[in-house]
Amino acid sequence: MNKHAYLIVAHTNWAQLKLLLGQLDHDTNDIYLHINIKSIDFNAADTKNSVKNAGLFLLDRREVRWGFYSLTEIALDFLETATNRNYNYYHFLTGSDLLIKSNKFVVDFFETHGGHEFVERVYPLSFNW
Repeated sequence: MNKHAYLIVAHTNWAQLKLLLGQLDHDTNDIYLHINIKSIDFNAADTKNSVKNAGLFLLDRREVRWGFYSLTEIALDFLETATNRNYNYYHFLTGSDLLIKSNKFVVDFFETHGGHEFVERVYPLSFNW
């Protein structure tokens, strides 16, 4: 069975983050979570208690600014930490994301398409400079 690493960066909206964690709470998943250090109302214990079946790993918190290199640094931190374990797929998400398909659908999809990478680039129809 494929193992999945979900790499999530979040800074607010803890109720929605808990919904996402509930969707990902499956024994085929490990969840790596980075919370922006500027987020003062984050409750780590409450978040850890919302995950029962998946592994949950909290990265060291530091400041992240959207659109800045700090976001790239967090992505590299995720990969440095997560590649110490054996995963078939890595998924980058934000705490504002939710699954539009069930976890079972996702697991089955990647079992069916094992070994394939899914990267899409969308070209704009026209450039408006």
